[in-house]
Amino acid sequence: MKKKIIGIIVDILLIAAVFAVTDILMLKVFHSENVWLELGTYIVFYAIAFGGKKGICVLWDRFKSTKKENN
Repeated sequence: MKKKIIGIIVDILLIAAVFAVTDILMLKVFHSENVWLELGTYIVFYAIAFGGKKGICVLWDRFKSTKKENN
């Protein structure tokens, strides 16, 4: 239960971070408010953020399983 709550909190924080990065990037770099460009930028950063999260989770589980095997 505790792991699910932490996972939900991390997901919400990542989504908020992706929205913030997308807004900053759209205003300061692209100087545009094009909906399709913003959607594409959001999808790219969302994939990067949640792919990184999944990679960290997989590596952490692998680390824990090898630690258990060695004991």
